[in-house]
Amino acid sequence: MLVGEHQLPVQRACRTVRLSRAAYYRPPIPASRRDAAVIAALTDVVARYPRWGFWKLFDRMRTEGRPWNHKHVHRVYCALRLNLPRRTTRRVPHRVRQPLAAAPHREPREDAQKCRTCWGLVALLGPSERPPGN
Repeated sequence: MLVGEHQLPVQRACRTVRLSRAAYYRPPIPASRRDAAVIAALTDVVARYPRWGFWKLFDRMRTEGRPWNHKHVHRVYCALRLNLPRRTTRRVPHRVRQPLAAAPHREPREDAQKCRTCWGLVALLGPSERPPGN
């Protein structure tokens, strides 16, 4: 715009907008082509581990030998909308308090009473009077 409409030299126009001359002459690479390797690696790891978050996926990719830093991978991760919502605690719905209904009291059975008194006899015996193994 500055070069075409206002007849400014390329060097002065780039200095005005703080752009390097190399960036002026080199066309930008589309993000889909620039990040194709990261996208392929991310989709591969996410297919194997769908419930893993970003840092576990990134660590897995680094152990596999991928050279990208976390900022580059996180930008692509968010662009693919792979970021999972955080798990929150589920709130218990408000309920009206009611007294607990207790079961009717029953008398213990006779054989259950015998079992309860039988085991206590070994505990009352002294160490020398106990049967072997107790």
